Amino acid sequence: NEDVCTGDESSKLVVDGLVARADRLPNLKAVFIGDITYEECEISWLVQSDMSPLLRAYPNLEILQVRGGSCLSFDTPGTHNHLKALIVETGGLSRDTVAQIYQWKFPSLSHLELWFGSEHYGGNCWDRDLPPILDGLCFPRLDYLGLRNSKFANEMIDRLARSPLLERLQVLDLSLG
Repeated sequence: NEDVCTGDESSKLVVDGLVARADRLPNLKAVFIGDITYEECEISWLVQSDMSPLLRAYPNLEILQVRGGSCLSFDTPGTHNHLKALIVETGGLSRDTVAQIYQWKFPSLSHLELWFGSEHYGGNCWDRDLPPILDGLCFPRLDYLGLRNSKFANEMIDRLARSPLLERLQVLDLSLG
């Protein structure tokens, strides 16, 4: 699996290339890694990599969107003061990836979308992995929460209704669930 995660099929070359050119793109505000339609490649086939170097190289980045969950990580936690939107679209989201996202400090994050997918595509993150978000323990400015592409949307309703986060949300997106 490590060869797949670091090989030519992963996003590592793209991430490394962007990191190497950070001095040429100091005002970069948005990055979409994996902007591939389903006609070109299934979302579950997209092999990603660690997004931490990208976040560190671009302190002014406001939007990071990643499509594909295989090998996706945010390995080295830190603080990113300007990220406003984080969108993670997967066919199978790992609880390890979500736990790594929780370790980051994103004081400006107002838009979070997590696409959970299925265990058939490597997904093992479920509603029981969401208390740090639902209890309002992280992401103090969050006003858009997308818990999308999940098999457990119905199971979350009672938990969401009791969530202190609900008071400040402007949008709760449970689509594709």
